[in-house]
Amino acid sequence: MTPLTLPFDTPYWLGTQIGGDPELVPRVQLGTAPYSFFAATVADSAVTTPKLADAAVTSEKILDGTIDFSDVAPNSATMWQVMKWNGAEWVADDDFGVEGPIAAIYGDAGLTGGGDHGIVPISIAEEGVEESMLQADAVTSGKIEDGTILFGDLGQNEAAAGQVITWSGEREGWESGPITGEMIGEGAITMGVGAHHR
Repeated sequence: MTPLTLPFDTPYWLGTQIGGDPELVPRVQLGTAPYSFFAATVADSAVTTPKLADAAVTSEKILDGTIDFSDVAPNSATMWQVMKWNGAEWVADDDFGVEGPIAAIYGDAGLTGGGDHGIVPISIAEEGVEESMLQADAVTSGKIEDGTILFGDLGQNEAAAGQVITWSGEREGWESGPITGEMIGEGAITMGVGAHHR
């Protein structure tokens, strides 16, 4: 038996003839058996909103990263509310305590800038960093401009009257102490009211 390879896109009829006799009548129309004879795919963009059953679109049907802000309904949210999980579901809710939303932000205590809407810039004000704001040992040599330390900036450092500040090679640090013979060159001191170099 040779199977039919007809596309069945038009009606087909079966005629029967025995020997040289005329064709028997009536002809029999060829049809399909009661199962899916021709399975076609759904065309692109053919599934419209009315054809979707409620809750038919689940998480795995949505491509990750494709939901835009415009796809999300307001869900009864009011200005400045956020989406917040209440323990059972996502709801629109305020994101602040009992005192209400932030009305404005303005700089204080060393800061400058501020505003009551949009992007609010805040920065450190000129001369805004005060002594109380500095951490201990925060100011290093690189932060001090050369030639700007005055005598008045130096602490007493336990120095007594007439003592000087010298570098101690033994302790590798500056220390206060009296003038010693090692500091005075030969012939550097002459008799008189005061000491001076020739």
